[in-house]
Amino acid sequence: MDIQEFFQLCEGQWVSQRTEHHILQEKTDVARADLWMECLSAESSPVIEACKQSNLPADQAICGLEVTWKATLSNGRTQIGTTLLVPVLDPQAPHQGRLISQSQQGAVRLGTFTLGQDEVMTLVQTQDHGTLSERIWFASPNLRIRSSTLTHDQGTSEANFCSEIRRMGSLQPKPDAHEAQKSPLLAWQERYQQQQQLSP
Repeated sequence: MDIQEFFQLCEGQWVSQRTEHHILQEKTDVARADLWMECLSAESSPVIEACKQSNLPADQAICGLEVTWKATLSNGRTQIGTTLLVPVLDPQAPHQGRLISQSQQGAVRLGTFTLGQDEVMTLVQTQDHGTLSERIWFASPNLRIRSSTLTHDQGTSEANFCSEIRRMGSLQPKPDAHEAQKSPLLAWQERYQQQQQLSP
């Protein structure tokens, strides 16, 4: 499986069950979400614009993956968001490169991706406040697994695990794009900043 095939396999509607371990706060949350994933061609306007904003060569973009989610949290709150992911290939290493993550609001963040020989995709994004690392793999074509950690100088502050099943029967309507709020990555970053403020 190459990188484009990996992203194409993500396309469709998924039901996600997520467990979040907030280590600094010593608590665990669960969330259920519906995910809508749509592949975009490398020549599409959103992909080209994301590369332009990131100062990365659009001719090395592999494709785009637009991810929309509607999540119900353990406290009953609902979160809706959309993110565009664009893998930009490293010409010297065909299984890795830069990953553009663009929120619905247009904010762009850069990370890296690597597709291992075991067909596990590893995503890493480093910011001033810490590093988000995520591993994604398919147990079967219709079962996707994700695990991630958020770490900083003091250690790991958050660990998450998701199991996602492809919806095959009656599909749910996709939320309006204008309802989108913030990406999971931005939400994690805000939680980390709040934790820092509460730390002695």
